[in-house]
Amino acid sequence: MACRPTPAGTPLRVGLLVALALACSLGCGRGAPGGAAAAPTARATAPSAAATSGPTEPPRELQEVKIGSVSPLAEAPALVAEQRGYFAAVGLKTEIVRLQSGADAIPALATGQIDVGSAITPTVALLNAVQRGLPLKVVAVTGMATTERWGSGFAVSGKAEPPTSLRQFATPVRIAATGDGTLPNAMALLLARRDGVPASDLALVSMGLPDMNAALANGSIDVAASTEPFVTLGEQNGSVNRWLSYGDVLPDQPNVTVGTIMYGESFLDRDRDAGQRFLQAWLRGVRDWDAAVVSGRDEQAILAIVSEPARTPPATFALLRQSGALTIMPPDGKVETGAWAQVIEVWQGQGLIGEFNVQDLVDPTFAERAVARIGPAPSP
Repeated sequence: MACRPTPAGTPLRVGLLVALALACSLGCGRGAPGGAAAAPTARATAPSAAATSGPTEPPRELQEVKIGSVSPLAEAPALVAEQRGYFAAVGLKTEIVRLQSGADAIPALATGQIDVGSAITPTVALLNAVQRGLPLKVVAVTGMATTERWGSGFAVSGKAEPPTSLRQFATPVRIAATGDGTLPNAMALLLARRDGVPASDLALVSMGLPDMNAALANGSIDVAASTEPFVTLGEQNGSVNRWLSYGDVLPDQPNVTVGTIMYGESFLDRDRDAGQRFLQAWLRGVRDWDAAVVSGRDEQAILAIVSEPARTPPATFALLRQSGALTIMPPDGKVETGAWAQVIEVWQGQGLIGEFNVQDLVDPTFAERAVARIGPAPSP
């Protein structure tokens, strides 16, 4: 029986005091009341548990990791890994810092203000920063657009059935994207190339993602290079029809990496070990999340962790699941760069960037070593 200290000022009867004293002298191995030594017994020769175990070590202080996040939908693995103790198991704790765009992540990562960038999409600005020698590397994937799971792609107005080609629109075809030098803008040009529409027949409109649904509904644009959850929400109110995933645009590259986990100065130069431990825990979160989405394993528990109204409301998650639009996160973290090479070719044709080897943007060793530690992903 363990001896517990009695709160000060609590009245106790004499009989209870005597019983507690007797229990402590028998069960806790302490001296009798008043400091008198307890009489030796045949069992007193065995060392006490406290004597054999030594002093108790204080709890290990967890190292804090700051995650700069662009998209709440991509935060799921980190939230799961934090709640289920995967980060604590490798000596880490996380704090999510919301960023307005991937452009905000570049200086923050390069200077160590944040340790991890989440949902970072390749842009001309990012590639130029890498060419200038800034410490920035993609190490894993937060989202892929494929033919099986939409994620990101092209949407059209909800007033008509989706077309089969851009050629069905009157010229100039008005396509909204997030601006020059971004992946959606390049994908729009690749879609035009696929459909045999010259760039001179396009009117590319720079527009924020939240404004695209209204622009489709009022007819001010024909096509939007959009993403989730905007497309699913637009489908629900009738303003949008889902058209093509980015994975449908490039038949030879059906898996288009859209969002990434990116490391900067902190984990590339100062503390690679922490970067390695982070990815181990994060990939465990990825696997739990994907198992819940694909097979329903621990579905309610996982959704309770990730679908808080402050992030993405539960009703929105339910709609995304129903539409098959929750993005793929590879359980091994492997980054597919084939589509990026074609995107870079578009940017080079626009004169936005010179020669660039796409492999200079990626460091696969963190994911490879993480998988070696935690093992391959289980079969679905």
